[in-house]
Amino acid sequence: MRGRLVNNVDINCGVVLLLAATCGMAVGNIYFPQAISPLAETGLGVAPGSAALVVTAAQVGYAAGIFLPPLAPRPTPRRRARMMQKRS
Repeated sequence: MRGRLVNNVDINCGVVLLLAATCGMAVGNIYFPQAISPLAETGLGVAPGSAALVVTAAQVGYAAGIFLPPLAPRPTPRRRARMMQKRS
């Protein structure tokens, strides 16, 4: 199967499909527990609010990781270049 030329890169349709499915599963993994929280409530014997709180906490953590800047200090470009030279 021939791919398309995008930004001078030949993209195979199978690779695009694989990447789309991977992204969908990664993001869906955050929302799938909502569907099974009633099963967790009955199976673990917890209150409905407690099971929903776990799902909500996971979603808030995911959003915080996307929207908040990294908390670790970033090295300067010169220091980053030295670190890369040492590793190679």
